[in-house]
Amino acid sequence: MKPIHMIALLMCLASALTGVGEHVSKEPFTYKLSLLAVDNERRGRIVDVYITVSTPGRGVITVIPSNAFSQDTLLSFKLALIYASLLTGKDYRRLDYTISVQGLAQVEGTSATLLFTVFAISLLRNESFDSLKSATGIIGPGGIVGRVGGVAQKVEAAKSYGLELVTGPFSSNISDEIYQPVLTVFQAYEKFSQKSLFPELNYEYLYAPSLSSYFKEVWMNFYNKTNQIIASLNNSMWTDSFLEKSLNLLSLSTNYAEVKHYYTASSIAFQAYYYGYSSLLNYSYHTSLPEFENNISAIRNKVREARLFIERQSRLETCYNPLIIDLYVNALKRIEESEEAVKAADESIELIYKIGNYSYSIARAETSLAWVNASNAYERRNCIAVSLLNTYLTRMRELLSTSISYYTAMSYLYGFEPIPSTGNTFLDLIYSFKALEKMAEQLYANPALIKNEIFPVLGGPGIKEFLLNSLKSLSIYVMNKLGLVIPSSITMIEFLTDASSMDYVTESLIIQIMTLHAYIYGFLVFTLSEPVEHGPTYLFDPIIVPNSLIPFLVILCTAGFSLVILSLNREG
Repeated sequence: MKPIHMIALLMCLASALTGVGEHVSKEPFTYKLSLLAVDNERRGRIVDVYITVSTPGRGVITVIPSNAFSQDTLLSFKLALIYASLLTGKDYRRLDYTISVQGLAQVEGTSATLLFTVFAISLLRNESFDSLKSATGIIGPGGIVGRVGGVAQKVEAAKSYGLELVTGPFSSNISDEIYQPVLTVFQAYEKFSQKSLFPELNYEYLYAPSLSSYFKEVWMNFYNKTNQIIASLNNSMWTDSFLEKSLNLLSLSTNYAEVKHYYTASSIAFQAYYYGYSSLLNYSYHTSLPEFENNISAIRNKVREARLFIERQSRLETCYNPLIIDLYVNALKRIEESEEAVKAADESIELIYKIGNYSYSIARAETSLAWVNASNAYERRNCIAVSLLNTYLTRMRELLSTSISYYTAMSYLYGFEPIPSTGNTFLDLIYSFKALEKMAEQLYANPALIKNEIFPVLGGPGIKEFLLNSLKSLSIYVMNKLGLVIPSSITMIEFLTDASSMDYVTESLIIQIMTLHAYIYGFLVFTLSEPVEHGPTYLFDPIIVPNSLIPFLVILCTAGFSLVILSLNREG
């Protein structure tokens, strides 16, 4: 081929490849799912569900007959597709889904969410799906499996039907050999596929005793400020229970700093600072009321200035990536806690609550500033184009809105406040991450969910370890996919690892694990292989190619074809 032919073909290929990828049209393929159900007479039964998948698609879900799925069941299928997209990095919108239900007038409820999720993961990973295996369970924050009713009846029906495996939540009254309980979606998938959801990861490289050197500075800041308060009070010959707690915690934080567990050390030093400042306020109240009022005024000013600083810095930020988002989410969360503490202190009548809330407020304000200042400790890299922020925000809002609708349908969320819309896409992304945390916390606060649904065997052996291990795996998976070490993930792994060996109540750790699971799912939004919102990319798709480039690409390709025709004519 002559050079002129090569140039022409390359020009056309360059423009064509802009929009054409793996999304070629394929013949539709149908999968069978053996859905477990309980009828009106409390008998278990199997419902044959057929899902036909076609490509290219736009994520359209069609149910035949149209009323075969109740709204909450349809929600559970949508949530399963979203979770599967996040865990595989492949956008479910590349396909269309036609669901056919046989043998039942209508499938109701959300107990099939676990089955739908395992199926969707297998589908997006281009793996086969075994219809002789089934699952039942709701999905808690970040893929944690929750309890559903009628498991014994479902397992009995599964055996009669000839199924080989049923996975679901832990239950004390199920001992059948085909039933294998799981704590997370990841474990359920592994039971089905006999392979790990996550590839082999360099665990030691990312997870080491010294997880974040930045928090050494945070620890030292709290340590020095607390020492100054202690020295001042010692000079005044003052002592109280607050001061004694501060001294003990400061010593404990030093022990963790010595082994380079700086996040744990800084968390404990934060508590030492809180008790030290409480002692300072207590001293000023009993010795000089004007000085006490001056201290309160200084706290209010500090909180107000911290809020302004965080918002100003977020609007000045020019590098958008998950690491930077994480730092601002943490800063914003802590300054909001600080503001709430000031309000609680102002409304408190008893002195001990007033002192405690004001002290907590200034300590939280200090941590909010520490998280913002942490952005200066990291190199600005892996920055996201401004034009993609809206894409990621859309994905985050879909994850949130679907999750909120899912839990609201089960009456697990009450009065969930709408996510703020500031008009600044970056800030809106930050608020969306905060909403994920809040959702997990609200779910945990629901006694029915925590006691009866998510963890019916909360005190059972190994529960905490199972969750902690899945959290570590998921965190490392996210960090490998992003190519960034996310401070929240890595530091909380350190803290939870330390806390699991300390005298912590299991429930206090569970809420942190649940919250961080949900939070990490938010970061998985950034790992989808292609940031496209409206279906497959075709030639000159304006979602991929900026409008200003389309005329240029058309001219380029047309010129290329012209060159080919001209050269062929000359040869003829």
